[in-house]
Amino acid sequence: MGKFYNSEVWIGLDIGSVSVKGAVTDSENKILTHIYRRSYGQPVPTTITVLKEILKAIDGREISGVGVTGSAGELIASLTGGKFTNEIVAQSKAVTTLYPHIRTLVEMGGEDSKMLMFKDENGATSLEDFSMNNLCAAGTGSFLDQQATRIGVDIEKEFGQLALKSKHPPRIAGRCSVFAKSDMIHLQQIGTPVFEIVAGLCYAVARSFKSNVGRGKKFERPVAFFGGVAANQGVVKALADELELGPDELFIPPEHAVMGAVGSALTAREQTAGGFEFKGLGQLEGYSAVREAARSSHAPLTGERNDDMYSVKTRKLNGDRSVACYIGVDIGSLSTNVVAIDENFNVLARRYLRTKSRPIEAVKRGLKEIGDEIGAFVKPLGVGTTGSGRYMIGDFIGADVVRNEITAQATAAIHFAPDVDTIFEIGGQDSKYVSVENGAVVDFEMNKVCAAGTGSFIEEQSEKIDLNIEKDFADTAFSAKTPGKFGDRCTVFIESDLVSNQQKGMSKEDLAAGLSYSIVSNYINRVVGDRKIGKKILFQGGVAWNKAVVAAFEKVTGKEVTVPPHHDVTGAIGAAMIVRKRHEKMGLNTPTNFRGFDLSERKYKVTTFACKACDNVCDVSRVKFEGDSAHYYGARCELFEGKGSKKNQGEETAKKIPDLFAEREKIIFGENFIQKKIERDARPVIGIPRSLVFYEMFPFFKTFLEEVGFQVALSGTTSHIVIRDSIEKVKAETCFPIKIMHGHVMDLLGKGVDYIFMPSVISMTSESGEFRNNHSCPLVQSIPYMIKSAIDMERSRVELLEPSIHFQKGDRHVAKSLDELFTKKFGLGARAVDRAVVKARAAQEKYYKTVRKRGREVIKEVQERKERPVVIISRPYNGCDPGINLGIPRKLKDMGKVAIPIDFLDTGGKDISREYPDMYWRSGQVMMTAASVVKRDPNLDAIFISNFKCGPDSFIEHCLNQIFDGKPCLHLEIDEHSADAGAVTRLEAFFDSLDNIDIVKVTAEKKIETLVKPVNGNGSKRKFLTV
Repeated sequence: MGKFYNSEVWIGLDIGSVSVKGAVTDSENKILTHIYRRSYGQPVPTTITVLKEILKAIDGREISGVGVTGSAGELIASLTGGKFTNEIVAQSKAVTTLYPHIRTLVEMGGEDSKMLMFKDENGATSLEDFSMNNLCAAGTGSFLDQQATRIGVDIEKEFGQLALKSKHPPRIAGRCSVFAKSDMIHLQQIGTPVFEIVAGLCYAVARSFKSNVGRGKKFERPVAFFGGVAANQGVVKALADELELGPDELFIPPEHAVMGAVGSALTAREQTAGGFEFKGLGQLEGYSAVREAARSSHAPLTGERNDDMYSVKTRKLNGDRSVACYIGVDIGSLSTNVVAIDENFNVLARRYLRTKSRPIEAVKRGLKEIGDEIGAFVKPLGVGTTGSGRYMIGDFIGADVVRNEITAQATAAIHFAPDVDTIFEIGGQDSKYVSVENGAVVDFEMNKVCAAGTGSFIEEQSEKIDLNIEKDFADTAFSAKTPGKFGDRCTVFIESDLVSNQQKGMSKEDLAAGLSYSIVSNYINRVVGDRKIGKKILFQGGVAWNKAVVAAFEKVTGKEVTVPPHHDVTGAIGAAMIVRKRHEKMGLNTPTNFRGFDLSERKYKVTTFACKACDNVCDVSRVKFEGDSAHYYGARCELFEGKGSKKNQGEETAKKIPDLFAEREKIIFGENFIQKKIERDARPVIGIPRSLVFYEMFPFFKTFLEEVGFQVALSGTTSHIVIRDSIEKVKAETCFPIKIMHGHVMDLLGKGVDYIFMPSVISMTSESGEFRNNHSCPLVQSIPYMIKSAIDMERSRVELLEPSIHFQKGDRHVAKSLDELFTKKFGLGARAVDRAVVKARAAQEKYYKTVRKRGREVIKEVQERKERPVVIISRPYNGCDPGINLGIPRKLKDMGKVAIPIDFLDTGGKDISREYPDMYWRSGQVMMTAASVVKRDPNLDAIFISNFKCGPDSFIEHCLNQIFDGKPCLHLEIDEHSADAGAVTRLEAFFDSLDNIDIVKVTAEKKIETLVKPVNGNGSKRKFLTV
């Protein structure tokens, strides 16, 4: 940074969430110098450093004004005498002054992103419109920083160049960092090369910006790219591809990272025309952070007692030879653990390694190191794998047993503490709660989509405040006098609280201690919930190394928390113990499949491709290990499964298991089940989206429309194209099924329909008793209006037909509503509409009778085999749509389980309206009725499928828990991320735990007289029986 000698200068500062930028301009609006510094949670000291460098550079020249912008800009402006400028104004000023030819600005900073649109007005460029990202930091610089750290790639030196090597970037969810992590875990555990994952992240950021910030707006050319992310060549390429920009249509200035500061300096020139007095650095240096920081705080943490809790001792072999040993490997998202135990479960050797998105390399290294340490003295008799990458690594090393993490963790915990009744386990990307009774797992829960209660979250936040998570964090947290309160919500909101307190100057000590409390509070509230926390608590997982988190657990629970020996590798120990027990059960002479400690020379090749055999277009990884046939990972169907590949069942058993969900698709959609294109006849074509109410009411509406003279066209299945179009078109943050409707509408537009039928279904017909209300979800009711807002139907010359329908008021009222539309618009007679409604109702009733009859047949057949079918409790449009349900029914079939769609379950006229008269939602009524039937039948199990951001389910879930009253029911929350490794883990652990529970006992009917405050809130209380 050189010196310069203009007569007067203007200083601009941009105080962001992760960095401080400074710039100096002169009277000709030239940028004389600029500075970029990361703040690491210390915006005031970093601003002082930046200003000192600027003052040194201008060498006493006259400062005619200081402009300040950014999230902490107002504080800095007040301390320096500068003028605060809104970020939009600052960026706009930079464009209109320096680059007036630009028509669209894309700006990506540390934790926010913006889109500014400009127009030519009387020969001058002016701001026309703008939009910003919501609270979520996905699609910003910090999002990329976090993911780069996770996979061990330097964000500044390697990331962008690695991305340019990719030819087939995999699809990664970029709308939410939590979903992105899930996708990354899935990709790394199926062997996807790191450069492909990096490229996938770049495209995820570009898509996220286009959909989340662009929101359907047009990106007029030329487009400028500002912000620190513009230095990333991978993102630059992805943005150009996603926006379909030519070589001369994307402009990135040399000072792209500091344009907010430049704009605030240019604005200051106008704002300080009447004079300006720079206050210097005095007030900044004298600023008392503690006085301004948040007053609300937790009790200080104390960590003296837990210093002696950590043991990683191993058995010394002392020259012994041919010692029987069993190997356990736990392949997680952040770490890979390899352990060897003897036949008495003593640990012989252990390794805790970072996965860094290279699971095969991590396992090769771990096995090699353990082999070098004890290989000459032991005889391996078996190997087991667990963790999210257990199947691929099992194929690689020759696993004898592949088992889920819940069972593996519990096995180790029960060994170390036979009287344990509660297990807290927190790993890098997921966290688990396990309840144990008499040495057996009886209940468990895992974090659903939020990562706020996991190790990766606290590690990422510690980096932002410049603390080494392993060396500095705990000691710093124990020094806190007033630990901050950051809540227990999602990562975005906790991070927002953290940034806010950083910018107010809260000390690192209080920030670190506050984070310790936050991870604990999030875990207790989001994972444990209302489940029992017993007397003997074991805390396992890598996060247990953090003594501050252990202390916070004890403060929050008020109970002693024990960290068992080898707590960070208990998953691997459990896998090894399971192999040892299996070996004993099957006979000590049973040979092992283990391929040996030294696999460093075993070659393998990973290729990725998009399978286009069906509409799913799965990203498949083909992994070819030397001396073995190719293995395929990532497909959602059986296409790549060779003979005998079923994991938990024989081939003959697989053939006998009916797929009722596939049958349902054919029954409900009939001849429209597969409709690639429209074979037109003389009738006008009306499109029906394969989504929402049509996943149940298609027979009704198809029959009605055909009876009144239309040819019906159904949109395609929920494919990756439909999902992509949905994400790009949606303008509001909603649940996944609502988003999906957008893509189905786009599919129908592409098929060339004349009309799209999308009624506003206000209420439904009650099938479960005499409820006062049977309403649809508000978003289902308003979907036609949301679609019109997001998609330009007039431009497509397709009309949306949107009658309001109240099924609860009876078919006469439905006919009247349809009559108002079809008689006026199409000249139909009222009698023709009435007759069509009668036939439509008959078609719908026929569908219900058909599927219930089939359900009774299958349930009877399965139960006669002494097996328990699994009822999928869900809405039809999320539990039965194969593009939304993550293939759960097929996964259950692979496990030898028969899955029952909710409308195949004959509830026998069960009426729960007396117990729950105020259940407002019709979907809740149906699901709660199904739950009541499952509760009373010891030969039925249940899985509840819901979606993140579903408002009604936040209430319904509590009602379902009350109904099940102790009978296990697995809750799966599914969204737009494609990773299904977590779902498989939950399914496997669920069925493992059922083996330890007396189902007959928990399904015995209980009648408990309870006082319940009614939902209508009228102040009265009444008694009713709960089950």
